[in-house]
Amino acid sequence: MVYRPRSEGKRETILRAAIAVIAAEGVHGATTRKIAAEAGINLGTLHYHFESKEDVLASLVSYLGALYSGNLDQAFPGPETLHDRIGSLMGFIWSEVQQYPQEQIALFDLLLYGLTAGRAKGLPPQESPLPALYRRALADASDVRDGTNKADLDQLAGFLLNGFAGLLLHWLAARDDSTTEVQLALLVLAARTIFL
Repeated sequence: MVYRPRSEGKRETILRAAIAVIAAEGVHGATTRKIAAEAGINLGTLHYHFESKEDVLASLVSYLGALYSGNLDQAFPGPETLHDRIGSLMGFIWSEVQQYPQEQIALFDLLLYGLTAGRAKGLPPQESPLPALYRRALADASDVRDGTNKADLDQLAGFLLNGFAGLLLHWLAARDDSTTEVQLALLVLAARTIFL
């Protein structure tokens, strides 16, 4: 038997289709059949790349984490202080959310699914890749790297992430950019006031 490596391009097509289906119908409404149809492939091809729906879902969290990580790596080309990095990070994340809201809906639903149905099935909880990504972006600030700023980055990252999650849920429901932008500016101001 000749071994054929699985096409990463096809896997990504399936994962992008899963995002669209989950964003439209939720994790519970997403079936491998619907994901395959969205990807424009037959069900057998999906199952060649993923054993089950659970395999697609677990791979999707990893895929989104890697995608966000790569985007963050490119977002901050030059050195900046933690004060400036807080604003840059939140501005960058906000622009990504506006461009790709389906990813956010899918990620929220995946994490909630992991807390409910996943637990009932005895699956390990899906961890969000976001806390580590926020922390890494903050840790790369010039005054943190050189040791002059000793802010508690875990607490700061958690504060920003949790505050933004509330803003994001409201924005996903209302799509009110101007209100969200004012609230985001207040979140940045609060983070700078509390942690710097």
